[in-house]
Amino acid sequence: MEEERSKKKAESDTSKPSELEKYWQVVKDNPSDFGGWTYLLHYVEQENNIEAARKAFNTFFKHYPYCYGYWKKFADMEKNLNNLEAAEKIFEEGTKAIPLSVDLWIHYINFFKSQQGDSEDSYEKIKALFKRALAAAGREFRSDRLWDLYVNWEEENKNLKEVTAAYDELLTIPTQLYSHHFEKFRKHVKKNHPREILSTDEFLELWQNVVNTLKHDAVLDEDDDDEKIADKNSDASPPGMETDDAPPDQEALFSREDFGKSPAKELEGLFGL
Repeated sequence: MEEERSKKKAESDTSKPSELEKYWQVVKDNPSDFGGWTYLLHYVEQENNIEAARKAFNTFFKHYPYCYGYWKKFADMEKNLNNLEAAEKIFEEGTKAIPLSVDLWIHYINFFKSQQGDSEDSYEKIKALFKRALAAAGREFRSDRLWDLYVNWEEENKNLKEVTAAYDELLTIPTQLYSHHFEKFRKHVKKNHPREILSTDEFLELWQNVVNTLKHDAVLDEDDDDEKIADKNSDASPPGMETDDAPPDQEALFSREDFGKSPAKELEGLFGL
């Protein structure tokens, strides 16, 4: 008799749904119950059961693909278990589902950067991902953090010409923090020599514009103080013939405060135009 009771008790226990099954039942009964999904995902996260988490997250994304925070949570679970390829795949799927998510792109880029180490092609791979992110979300009004991340990364790599190119594109986009980027561009120009931030063709073209402008000013000022004319001519020595290799007066860059100008136009002021 006692043995029969124990057997019935064991059968009763096994017939009871587990905690995980209870959470699943809620969303199976009502797939549009977002709160039910959050409880299920929270439970699988706590249990740290990756197989259960994969099933839960993948099913959740079929109903709610635009919740970027859950893409990050899922990728972080895989990353913490050292499933790096799986984590990267999740970021790829997430950014395809919501390509305009600046936050998800930033999380993906930071993850990707941390995995590259000092490999020879790490710069090219990271830059390619940045370019994908900027092409997808870089024209969003609130894309400022993504642009800052890219510009700072190029500066860390001492690629000043790439920084200039980034600002050349960024300052054509009306982002939320446009004036912040413009100020950073000003500092970038003021603290670096033109040859370090411009391509050779751009530098020589701008220099020729300066020479021509100074010559024109000299003709107009013929009747003025001869000493002033001599000073201007001496300042216009061609590249390679300078007596002083210090950069031109870079304060002149912003003598014309016009936020509508492209960086290329603003850079003409670098030589006093």
